[in-house]
Amino acid sequence: MRKNLFVMFGLFASICIMAQSFTRGTNLIKDRRYESQNGQYFLTFQNDGNLVVYNRRNQPKWDSKTQGEGTRAIFQDDGNLVVYNYSGNAVFSTNTVNKNATSLEMQDDGNLVIYNRRRNALWSSNDNSNGNSNNTGSYSRGNIYKGFRFVKGEKIYSEDYNYYLIFQTDGNLVMYSNGNKKDIWSTATAGRGRSAIFQDDGNLVVYDSSNRPVYSTGVSSSNIDRLSVQNDGNIVIYNNNGSIVWANKK
Repeated sequence: MRKNLFVMFGLFASICIMAQSFTRGTNLIKDRRYESQNGQYFLTFQNDGNLVVYNRRNQPKWDSKTQGEGTRAIFQDDGNLVVYNYSGNAVFSTNTVNKNATSLEMQDDGNLVIYNRRRNALWSSNDNSNGNSNNTGSYSRGNIYKGFRFVKGEKIYSEDYNYYLIFQTDGNLVMYSNGNKKDIWSTATAGRGRSAIFQDDGNLVVYDSSNRPVYSTGVSSSNIDRLSVQNDGNIVIYNNNGSIVWANKK
């Protein structure tokens, strides 16, 4: 009897762990509740396409802001958590591709976290210092957040999909019109750019192979919030109160 109880307890514990931890390659099923182990929080990919963390009172704590667009949500084999639309374009990404991510976890404190093998957090839904929503290193609906590293060849679309920003394989960061494929703006770093990042200090920088900056917006502030690929074809850096810190000109 004791042996059977032990087996049943072990099975129950395994179910709890599975409910709060996702391995790479996991597709999130729409409208299913993925609960934290203590049952106080849950993650759900809603039928409206939004990926949301709720508390047990059904109050949202964080969301991917992809309502009306998201058709698929997956914690990919490359360690990136992505929400895709009908066209297969990413409308939300944690930007954790190829960073040795091993697990996505819905924690007992309501924090959704991606960890690497050493249990270092690569991305989290909450700012642990104040409990507010934090999109560090991610992008959603044309907004890029601090810590975002561009992947060569990946397109970051404006919300209406009429424009996109791309870090090309030649090392140039370019803004295009999606209709006529006309380039609107670039960093002029073709043949030199090896990496591009919207840094934690709010500066957009392209580095060469020697890690020297070959382009920079020249702005730096802890109050900077996001870089926006806008529907008017402009790229704008905003601070926390919505004021413009930097913008390119069409």
